[in-house]
Amino acid sequence: TFLGEQHDLEAIARWGKTHGLRSIPLGVFDDPDGPPTYRIAKDAEVTVLLFVQQKVQFNFAFRAGELRPQAIEAICAAVPKLLSKK
Repeated sequence: TFLGEQHDLEAIARWGKTHGLRSIPLGVFDDPDGPPTYRIAKDAEVTVLLFVQQKVQFNFAFRAGELRPQAIEAICAAVPKLLSKK
């Protein structure tokens, strides 16, 4: 989900195709703070949210430069937990 009012929807669709995103929904939310249930950290450069049935189960927020291999491993470690919540 891209946050904020100014987004080129065609460019977002092209980006999704370029990166082979087929089963991950892409969208735009007009408010730069995001939906309240997302709990987006204001100082995050990247936020990864993992959902089950449209409910946030895991929220990983990273400031600039914090998204490193260790962080990606932590996200990947949450996936089996996420699948067990289905």
